[in-house]
Amino acid sequence: MKIKTIFLAAVFLASCQSIKYQKQAEKPIQNSIDVSTEKTMVTRNVNQGLTVKKSEADFKSDTQNIQNVEQKNLWSFVKKHLNEPIEDNERIREQKEKLLKTKQHFYNLALNAEPYMYLIAEEIQKRNMPMKLVLLPIVESNFNPAAISSAKAAGLWQMLSSTAKYYGVKQNEWYDGRHDVLASTHAALDLMQNLNRKFNGDWLLTIAAYNCGEYCVLRQIKANKAQGKPTHFWALSLPRETSLYIPKMLALSDIIKNSEKYGVKLPISDENRGLIVVNLDHPMKLTQAAEMSGLPLSKFKLYNFGYKHSSTPLSGPHYFMVPQSHAQQFKIALKTKKKSMEEATLLANHKNDDMPSVFYKVAAGDTLSGIAQRMNIKVHDVKNWNQLEDLNFLKIGQVLQLKNELNYLNG
Repeated sequence: MKIKTIFLAAVFLASCQSIKYQKQAEKPIQNSIDVSTEKTMVTRNVNQGLTVKKSEADFKSDTQNIQNVEQKNLWSFVKKHLNEPIEDNERIREQKEKLLKTKQHFYNLALNAEPYMYLIAEEIQKRNMPMKLVLLPIVESNFNPAAISSAKAAGLWQMLSSTAKYYGVKQNEWYDGRHDVLASTHAALDLMQNLNRKFNGDWLLTIAAYNCGEYCVLRQIKANKAQGKPTHFWALSLPRETSLYIPKMLALSDIIKNSEKYGVKLPISDENRGLIVVNLDHPMKLTQAAEMSGLPLSKFKLYNFGYKHSSTPLSGPHYFMVPQSHAQQFKIALKTKKKSMEEATLLANHKNDDMPSVFYKVAAGDTLSGIAQRMNIKVHDVKNWNQLEDLNFLKIGQVLQLKNELNYLNG
């Protein structure tokens, strides 16, 4: 499915969707981080500066309690941790004035952001990173996981494809993890932690580098040093977008921290709106999952926008993001479905030992043509259902998905 370019038209943040510079385009120094394999997510030990590889299963299990932020009230929690002083300068005041002209839109923006913010705030706190980073997706994408910029940066965090791949985000014909809030948040925060070490703990330079690229900032620091000028963010001559990017984030931070002072109304938060992970045992159609969870299909697809086709890919990931309010219903439906499939399989095998299974495990000596012939199906269909590139290469133990009567019985 080809994703069309989305031009965000949110009223008070329209300017953040201008043409992006080559944000993150330059890869980090090669010896600063291990390149993960396709099924490995990269996380960091902040204190030791080490790269720790975690399996996909471990990565998912880390997120089971993402809704358990310190306080049940999300906005009180965020306000409490927006504790860094914000300097008062003309660039921040200018952005604050622009934002407050449309302050009535803060309520809807905050409501739309809330499902994702529980996860992001939890991860930021876990890594001991500044809470103002939770506001970056507002500036980046207006908290729209489907967003794509004119420079092809994608998702909540607007990551370029090459950078996302470098930080372990899977991208293929079936799935783009940049649109997956879970995978993209881990990658974006990994990237910022890496940049922060290179900029000696200076978070404004770190965020500037996240926006326009590491070497963009380093070049300006070098130029200022050569001229005997200061090298802090406010003294650098950076691209216009980056020069506005940080003042806008800091203005947002001040407004949300002091919402009562500025007359900005924020919604009463509800942790049941927060997204959590529900793991799957096998590929599943999004339409079926939406129905089982009780969510409208359009909203379910938005929460799981990383999946580019009508079902999750055979190669994974094998999870859906579901609001906590619908997670229990979905889990119960999955258990019921699994039980009915097991019963149907037993019945089918009892009636006819030659009845093919939904999934087939490749054994020694198997060939694709031989499997297809035994199952009375076409080789071409098996190739398409399993996204196989080489018809002559099968691995012992490899699981193939087969379309047959049992699929339709349980589908």
